[in-house]
Amino acid sequence: MNNIPSGLSILTQFVELANSNIDISNPKILEKIIMNYPSMKIYKKAHDGYVKKNNEDANLNSLLYMNLLLADCQNFIVANQSSFEKSHKFRSGAIGKISLRLIEITDENLALLRNGYATSVISNLRLMLESYAIAKYLMYSDDLESDRFQDFGIVQECKMYNTDPNLKLGNKNYPESFLEPKSDFAWISDKSIKVPIDFINLLKDEEIIKWYRFYCKYVHASPYSCGKVHQMNQDTLTNNNLYMPLTSKDIIIQNKFYLMLFMELIADNFIADETFKELFKSISKLVYNFRK
Repeated sequence: MNNIPSGLSILTQFVELANSNIDISNPKILEKIIMNYPSMKIYKKAHDGYVKKNNEDANLNSLLYMNLLLADCQNFIVANQSSFEKSHKFRSGAIGKISLRLIEITDENLALLRNGYATSVISNLRLMLESYAIAKYLMYSDDLESDRFQDFGIVQECKMYNTDPNLKLGNKNYPESFLEPKSDFAWISDKSIKVPIDFINLLKDEEIIKWYRFYCKYVHASPYSCGKVHQMNQDTLTNNNLYMPLTSKDIIIQNKFYLMLFMELIADNFIADETFKELFKSISKLVYNFRK
């Protein structure tokens, strides 16, 4: 296990530790690894500028490390772009863009969480879930669907600035419904998908669907969201009392969970070597399960 695939730099450290028979599943050892990882110093220095008071929350640091893992996934896609030409010619670009967006969102969430604005993260969690659901749809659709996904971004940009999208799209001969869209989802071949919840329902996960509905209920301006009295004392939504807000710990756990799901999706579809695939997924699960 010495020739780690290009781009997966974090695996190098864990392979060395595994060869040294160090128990990386031990929370104290894992925390030491997290805090001593070189990129952690860079990220923490950037976030220190946002922090109003000293906040060495280990749960936040584990979320930060989770984001580094996703950055590793992103670097892997970029470093191995040429090897994906046959199976993921367009998917690699589309999934790469989505992963960058998730990294940016988590970075923003960390700044909010470190400054005590946990409830502001809820709308970002909804966006993360939608992004993951779209990524999974693209991964298991025809590769050309990812090309349409990226091209539709060009169409939307051109419409914002009143320019002709054909100038950038060339001779792709898209239909009028694509070039003059009446929906933000005009790129989708499956016409049964009309709104974001349709992507979420495709996941066929009742727990995720419940969380997504909660995020929407909280984010939209309504008697529910605008008239809320905040009582930050609920740990879960298992009692189905959706009129209680989330704790900061819940929000961190959900953020890490969506990152882990996304990294598993990338690992399953982009990392060919089964040993490295399972190792990378096991590392992400270790960090996700890290609690204080």
